[in-house]
Amino acid sequence: MDTHPLTRHRVREVVSKGQSGFYRLGYILDERFQTTYVGRSDTCLRRRLLDHVRERWQERFIVRPTLSRKEAYRLECLFYHLERAELGNKIHPGKPAGIETECPYCKQETAIANNPPTNTTNNAD
Repeated sequence: MDTHPLTRHRVREVVSKGQSGFYRLGYILDERFQTTYVGRSDTCLRRRLLDHVRERWQERFIVRPTLSRKEAYRLECLFYHLERAELGNKIHPGKPAGIETECPYCKQETAIANNPPTNTTNNAD
């Protein structure tokens, strides 16, 4: 995914009106994109990113248009779980209205927490 400067001009150039999708906000450090916020829009990704332009607290964005609200939600959840220690997001992404799906990554974390690995090493010396 390409990074872009978070400016009105670039958002309008890169993102179509009325497109749903997922995005990451952040900055470049040592030639790597550092995510500081993840989000999505179920109705108009362009409008949501332009809101962030007005806030003026991020430098760059990565965007991924999606075919469905469910796909955008899953991507937002994935990157929330992968990068939450570094994010400004304080709460887990909310489910889109009318979508009956749970976060697959919360389910995995719960399963791991409830079923810790057993010690399978052989201590016969």
